[in-house]
Amino acid sequence: IAMLVYQTLDNMDGKQARRTGSSSPLGLLFDHGCDAANSIIGSANWIAAWGYTPSTDFLQCWVMIFFPMGIFYISTWEEFFTGSLILPIVNGPSEGLLFGASLSLITFLVGVEIWHGTELYDAFVAPYVNNDDGFTLPEAIIELIPSNGIRNNDLMLIG
Repeated sequence: IAMLVYQTLDNMDGKQARRTGSSSPLGLLFDHGCDAANSIIGSANWIAAWGYTPSTDFLQCWVMIFFPMGIFYISTWEEFFTGSLILPIVNGPSEGLLFGASLSLITFLVGVEIWHGTELYDAFVAPYVNNDDGFTLPEAIIELIPSNGIRNNDLMLIG
């Protein structure tokens, strides 16, 4: 719920400031500072919701922390030089936060065990690994897949 409240308030404050003519560089700096702090908090929330531990899932934790921070840095840098923040249709401040809230809700309702199973791999990837009916994955990809399958949380991170 906190993530959805943050998303709503973050989207409302800039629009309100522009509408009332009270936007300023200091307000933009404060807003981006709050967004930067929330980036690491949101990443920590996702890591906990997926049940990653740094000792066994170091690469996944690293990606979950630094990838959002890198995207935020690049988009803020672009805004500094162009004067406008241009986001794609599917973006972090809107759909990314909805995905994070959904991830937390699913973990709350079902438990973290859902992300450590291989149900998604078994349903969507395994049929194409050794398929005699025609379509199979390329050998280079099949060689990368562990013999016991891919965990659901790793498939979500890849996708």
